[in-house]
Amino acid sequence: MDYIKELNPDAVILLQTLYNPMYVAKALRNAYQEGANRLNAVIRKYAEDNPGTYTVVEVGAAFGDDESLITIDYIHPNSKGHVVIATQVLKTLKALGIGENTEPVYTEKKISTLYDKAIYAFRRVMNVLFFLIK
Repeated sequence: MDYIKELNPDAVILLQTLYNPMYVAKALRNAYQEGANRLNAVIRKYAEDNPGTYTVVEVGAAFGDDESLITIDYIHPNSKGHVVIATQVLKTLKALGIGENTEPVYTEKKISTLYDKAIYAFRRVMNVLFFLIK
């Protein structure tokens, strides 16, 4: 942060909180959530203790417990997840007086929607299997 501010004292730095992408097994979900909670606490605390260093974008809270925002790799957001992230960034920029639009531009493709639905149905089956095996 210091180096960025040294290069450009007027730079606006946004730091996003983490979301929990793990839906494959409850034990993994709980472990990921604990890690995300700890990292998010550090992100917020540093921002509180060092005003003006960066602005926190609350992505973790916006994702909540919505599995439909995550790709099949159980880590990355899908197109709907990216819309959630973009919305939070735009809202934060507006609150900082930098932007006016809070609605991201998004065109949903039919094939993507069908693919996502099939993947989430498969994922639900896999979650049940992991639960039964455990």
